[in-house]
Amino acid sequence: MKLPHRQRAALLSVLFAMAIVAFAVAAAMHTEGRKRDASIWVRHTMAVKNCLNSLSALIRRAESGERGFIATQDRRFLELSYETVAPQIEREIDDLRDLVADNSKQLTAIERALPLIHERLELMRSRIQSVVEGRPEEALASLKGGHGLDIMRETTRIFDVMRSEEDRLYQQREQAYLSAAEALEIVFGFLFLAVAASGLFVLLTSERQLIALEAANENLQRAYEEVVKQSSERVKVEAQLRQAQKLEAMGQLTGGIAHDFNNMLAVIVSSLNILRRKLKSVEGDFHMLVDAAEEGADKAARLVRRLLAFSREQPLDPKVLIVNDLVRGMSDILRRTTGSRIELETHLAKGLWETCIDAHELENALLNLAVNARHAMPNGGRLIVTTENATIDESYSAQNPGVEPGEYINLSVADTGEGMTPEVVARAFDPFFTTKPMGKGTGLGLSQVHGFVKQSNGHIKIYSEPGLGTNISILFPRFLGAVGANSHPSGAELPLGKPNEVLLVVDDDPTALKLTALAARELGYTVYEAGGGKAAIGVLKAHPEISLLVTDVVMSDMDGAQLTREAVFRRHDLKVLYMTGFPRAMLLGQNIQVENVLTKPFTLQQFAQALRKVIDNPIKGARS
Repeated sequence: MKLPHRQRAALLSVLFAMAIVAFAVAAAMHTEGRKRDASIWVRHTMAVKNCLNSLSALIRRAESGERGFIATQDRRFLELSYETVAPQIEREIDDLRDLVADNSKQLTAIERALPLIHERLELMRSRIQSVVEGRPEEALASLKGGHGLDIMRETTRIFDVMRSEEDRLYQQREQAYLSAAEALEIVFGFLFLAVAASGLFVLLTSERQLIALEAANENLQRAYEEVVKQSSERVKVEAQLRQAQKLEAMGQLTGGIAHDFNNMLAVIVSSLNILRRKLKSVEGDFHMLVDAAEEGADKAARLVRRLLAFSREQPLDPKVLIVNDLVRGMSDILRRTTGSRIELETHLAKGLWETCIDAHELENALLNLAVNARHAMPNGGRLIVTTENATIDESYSAQNPGVEPGEYINLSVADTGEGMTPEVVARAFDPFFTTKPMGKGTGLGLSQVHGFVKQSNGHIKIYSEPGLGTNISILFPRFLGAVGANSHPSGAELPLGKPNEVLLVVDDDPTALKLTALAARELGYTVYEAGGGKAAIGVLKAHPEISLLVTDVVMSDMDGAQLTREAVFRRHDLKVLYMTGFPRAMLLGQNIQVENVLTKPFTLQQFAQALRKVIDNPIKGARS
C-alpha cells in the first residue's frame, strides 16, 4: 500500500533522525572506549615508575646495611642488607619485567641493569662474608675501592633513562586521556541535541499517526475481546495463562535489572569520581579504586549478558561443528567443575550429524548444566553426557509446539542427583527462579541455556524424578549445507503389528499412557492399559493373551524393573519394552536390559521399530 506524500515525508524524516541518534550513540561508545584505554595506560605508566622507585630504594637499603655492618660489625645491620633484601629485589625485577613486557626499549634497559644489580649483590655478599669470617679490614678495603659505587652509578643512570621514558609515555597517554574525555563530552552534547530534535520533530508531525494508531488499537482490542469471548478450548486458555506468567516473569526481570545494575553503577561512578581527583597526583593508592570500579563493571556486564541470553537478543556467532568434538574438548573442564566426588561419563554417538550453532555459548550452556548437576549431587554421583541423532516427526511436533519436524542432534546432560518435583520443573526456565539459598545463585543459569537453545532454533526439555535424578535434553537442527533446511522424515513404511499381537502399556502419567496406547493401536496392535505397576499385575492375570509389556521405568507405586520381575515370574514367555526420559547409561546396574529401552522423546517410527525389534527377537531379551 502506497503511503500519502505527507506520511511518507514524515516517515523518512523520523528514519533520518533515528540514524543520527544511532550514529551519535556509536560515536559515544567508541570515544568511551578510547578514554578507558588511555586511562589504563596512564595507570600502567605509574605502576612502572613505582616499581623502579621501589627497586632503587631496596638497593640503597641493602647498601646502607652493608656499610653499617662493615663499620660496626653489629649484626643488627644484617637485617637491612643482603640476607633479607636480595629476595625482595628479585621479586621487584620480575614485576618490572612483566610491566614493561610490551616495551622492547625498556626490556633492553632491564637486561642491561640486571647483571649490574647481581654483581652488586654478589660484592655485598662477599664483603659481609669477609667480616663474618674475621677479616673486616679486607671488607673495608674493598668498600674504599669504589667498585660498588661505580656499579650503582651505572645502575642509577639506566634507571633514570627508564624513568625518563616512562615520563614521556605518561605525558603522551595523559594527553590521549584528556583528548578522549573532551571528545566524549562533545559527542554526548551532540547526542543530547539529536535526541531532543528527534523527539520534538516526532511530537510535531505524528498527531495524525497517533489518532490512527489509537483507532487501530481500539479495533484490535475489540477483535481480541471477540476472539477471547469465542474461544472455549482449554488449550488456548492455558496458553493465555502461560503468557500471563511470562509477563509476570518479565516484570521480575526488569526489577532485578534496575536493582542490581544501579548498585553496581553506584560502585563504578563513586570510584571513578575519586580516581579523577587522584590522577592529578603521582602518589596515592588509586589502584584500589580502579579495582573496585572494574569489579562492579564486570558484574554488571555478566548480569546483562545473562539477561540478553534469556531474552534471545544476544549476538551469536554460529559455526558448523560436530558436538562430539566440543564435548571431548570440554571433558577436563567438566571434571574440574563437578569435582572428584562426581563421576563424568560421555556416550557419544558414532556418525553424529553436524549442526550450526555458537560453540562458545554451547560451552557456557554445558558448564551451567554441570554446575546445576553438581549442586544436585552434594554427596557425589554420576554426570552423564550423551549425544545421538534424532528424527522428529509430525506426531512429536504436534505434542511439543515450536518443534518443527526434521533431523536434529540430541545432546542430553543427566545426573543421579536429588531430582526435581513437577512444580519445580514447570518453573525451571523462569528468570530469577532458583531453589538455592539466598546469595547462592541468581536463577539465570537455566534461563540463559533456554534462551540460547531457542535462539538457535532448537528445543529443550527436562525429565526429572525426585530422588532419581534429572535429564535435560537439547535438540539442535541438523546442518545440511546448501540445502539450508531440516529434512523431514523419509516417509518409509512403518513396521506394523497385528491384532493378535497383544500389548499391555503401563505408565503412571495419564496423558503419556493415553498417547502411547493410542500410538500402539495406530500401528495395528491390540492394546490394554494400566495406570501403574500394581494395576498392570491385575491386567496380566486377567488377560493371558498379552505377549508384550510396554512400561515406563520410573513410576510411583512400582518401578519398571520391579514390575518386570513380578510379571516375568508369572509369565516366563512375556517380552518387555522399557520407556524412559533418562539416558540408557543411567539404567546400567538397575537390572534392566538397556537394548530393550526406548528413550523419550520418541517418534512413531522409532516406537514402531522398537516394538518389532522386541517382538521379533528371541525371548532372551525379556529377562530382567
